[in-house]
Amino acid sequence: MIAPKISRLAILAAIVLFAANQAAQAHRLHAGLSVIEYGQDPSEIQITHRLYAHDFEKIIYESFDHGWDDQAETLELIKTYCQKRFVIALDGKVMELEFVGSEAEAEYIFVYFTLQIDQAPKQLIVLNALLMDQFPEQINLTNIRLGSGTISATTSAGQTTKTLALGDG
Repeated sequence: MIAPKISRLAILAAIVLFAANQAAQAHRLHAGLSVIEYGQDPSEIQITHRLYAHDFEKIIYESFDHGWDDQAETLELIKTYCQKRFVIALDGKVMELEFVGSEAEAEYIFVYFTLQIDQAPKQLIVLNALLMDQFPEQINLTNIRLGSGTISATTSAGQTTKTLALGDG
């Protein structure tokens, strides 16, 4: 009778240790999502970045020794950082993104940009190296929503740039 109790106890301990390990590793994945939306307003492209707040806060702490907030200096840092680490070119021309703002929601920070365009692009080159300077294992997914369709591009430290054909424009 002692052997079954030990086995049950060992199994229970293993389950508890496994669950604790999973909780500890809950955010060892460093990943970001960027969405480029085009089509609702043919003269505007909207860009949204969704990043883990505590990953982005590391950059803010290193610059200002405090976490994310709505202070002008923090918003300027977020804008400048994203503009350097996320760049798009339309039909071979690098575009200047207009910062709209950012907000924290639960475990994420959302950063918003827009871009005014004159005509529908045929090609998009996207450089998405957000947070790769802090986390070399960072993986970024960029979804390009064109009307009812979506094209996806994944970037990592080994390949931060992708070229995508968007059709006839």
